[in-house]
Amino acid sequence: MKIKHLAAGAGVVGLVLAAGPAFATGNSYTVAVGGSSTAGTAAVTATSDAALEFYAEKPDGTFLKLTCASSAVPSGSGSVVNKGTGITDVANLQGVTFSTCSGPGGTLNVTTSGTWKLHGTSTATSTASDTIQGHIENVTANASNAVCSFTVTGGADGSFSESTQKLSVNEQANGVGQALTVSGVSGCLGQIKNNGKAKFIGTYTTSVTGGSVNLLP
Repeated sequence: MKIKHLAAGAGVVGLVLAAGPAFATGNSYTVAVGGSSTAGTAAVTATSDAALEFYAEKPDGTFLKLTCASSAVPSGSGSVVNKGTGITDVANLQGVTFSTCSGPGGTLNVTTSGTWKLHGTSTATSTASDTIQGHIENVTANASNAVCSFTVTGGADGSFSESTQKLSVNEQANGVGQALTVSGVSGCLGQIKNNGKAKFIGTYTTSVTGGSVNLLP
């Protein structure tokens, strides 16, 4: 899937592209799949290239590192790329999965909900080798085990390379772009701050039915 460098975050992540509502934040693009920008949708899947890193703010302001061995946007999740002109929601991600995640108290069960929206914020060209900066919005993920539970919400910065069809999430909780918040913290051995910040780092290889994704002016 080609989407010139889109800033996303958490990651966490499968990928769906769709037309955005009026309140969506991001640039408007012509989106082509396999060279065709005829209006429509194309199913998208994604698989993480390696383990994903998640950092939750601690009560003292430092960050606790948590990891997930893998993440995916699986086939049949309903995730799609929207082709056509005037596209703001480049991708709508649903059913994003995270596997073998670790945290306070051991293995965490992570579930996600809602539709995560992928937006671009940088300029596209007519080439198929751009890197589009952007972000993923509307993120909701819940993590829990016997002694710890919390919810992560918000958005994550990232990018998408048209050349490699890889989505990179790199949310650094640095006050730039999007932001993730950890709320509803219960237990967690006192290691996670309620309403604290979060970082997320990961890279996904995407695949779209019909061919590579290209964002155009």
